[in-house]
Amino acid sequence: MVKFTLRDVCGSHSMRMDMNGDEGMDALFSVISEYYGNEGCCLRRGYDLMIGDGHVGTTICDGDVLDIIPGWAVR
Repeated sequence: MVKFTLRDVCGSHSMRMDMNGDEGMDALFSVISEYYGNEGCCLRRGYDLMIGDGHVGTTICDGDVLDIIPGWAVR
């Protein structure tokens, strides 16, 4: 189980997430796109943009804070 925080950079809220480490990153992006609708988003950790490849357990560490940048803010 990986515990991390998703932070909305355009809003003033965040949410704590628990996901199994063997889940794909695409499952996380599905949760995020469900939250924002079909606009898409970018996911950032520090200076790194994250992509949908790999597994949650190998890409995200316990305690990470990931910034969600909605698609409309990127355009």
